[in-house]
Amino acid sequence: MSTKSFLFVFCAISVSWLGCQRNADDILFASLPARLDDYDFTKPRLDGIPPERIESFLLPSGDNGARIHVIFVSRDVRELDSRLAPEDRITVLFSHGTGGNMLWYWYRLAFFEDMGFNVLMYDYRGYGASEGITTEEHIYQDVASAYDYLRDREDVGTIVAAGFSMGGAATLWLGNQSDRPVAACFTEAAFENAQSFIDDHLDDTAVEWQLESEMDNLSRARSLSLPYLLMHGTIDDVVPPYHGHDLWDAAQNGDLRNRAFFVKGAGHDTVPVPSYNGHALAEYSHPDELPANLRREFNQDYKARINDFLSEVL
Repeated sequence: MSTKSFLFVFCAISVSWLGCQRNADDILFASLPARLDDYDFTKPRLDGIPPERIESFLLPSGDNGARIHVIFVSRDVRELDSRLAPEDRITVLFSHGTGGNMLWYWYRLAFFEDMGFNVLMYDYRGYGASEGITTEEHIYQDVASAYDYLRDREDVGTIVAAGFSMGGAATLWLGNQSDRPVAACFTEAAFENAQSFIDDHLDDTAVEWQLESEMDNLSRARSLSLPYLLMHGTIDDVVPPYHGHDLWDAAQNGDLRNRAFFVKGAGHDTVPVPSYNGHALAEYSHPDELPANLRREFNQDYKARINDFLSEVL
C-alpha cells in the first residue's frame, strides 16, 4: 500500500472510531492547505521543467468570488510523438485525486509534459492555495473555469480532459458538457461513484455515515459521446479494480477508438510504472529523474498507450 493509500485509510478508520464525524464528504475530500509560496519552482521537488515554461496564478471560479490556484506548463514540442501534429498543440486539462494538493501530483503533470503536451493542473476549492469550500458542485465549476481559461488562450489548441482517481469525476463531467467540447477523456484509477468508493473503506464501521456527493461516473461514462481511454491497476487497494471494470462496461458507446488497460501489478498510483515498489512515484518530480529501467518502462508502456490513443483520436 502506498503512503497516500495508507494515510487515506488510516484517517477514515480513525475518524469512524472516534464517532464524532459522520460526514463522509470529509473523507472523500482529503484536502491539504498550502500557500502560494509553497509552489517554488526552483525547489528540487518541482524541478525537471524550466521555470520559464511554468505559469502559476489564481483564477476566479463560480459566482461567489472564490479563486482557484492554477498551474499551466507550456509544451516542449521536441518531446511530441512523431505521429501527432505539432499544430494540434495538444493541451491536457488534468484533474488530480482526493488527497493533498497539486504538490502531491506534480510528477503526474510532468508525465504529460514529458510527452510534449501543454498541461493545466488546478487545485479544487478548499485544496492547496485555492479559496472556498470543496463540494461536488464546486469541483465541476472549478474544472469548467479551468476549461474556459484554456479556451481563451491562443496557444492551447486541442483539449484532452484527464483525471486521476477522484479527478475522474471532474473529467467525465466535463466530457459530457457539449458547450465545452474536449477531444477525448482519459481516466486513471477512477471510481464508479462516490458511494461505492466510501463503502469500500467504511463498510465495517459501526458509524452511520452521510454522503452528499454522488459523483456518478458510471452514468457519465455511459453517456460519453467522445473517445475514452481508461487505465486501472490490477492491485489497486484504494479504488479496487472492479470500479474500472464497471466503468469500462458502462462506456461501451460503440466508439471503436475507446481503450481500456488494466495494468498487471500496478497499484493506485503506480500505473505509469507498475514494477516500481517504492511508497509513491511522487518522490520523482519528473520522468527524467526515474532510474533507467523505470524510465524505459514509462516510455514503452504508459507513454506509448496514451500516444497510441491520441494518434488515433486526433
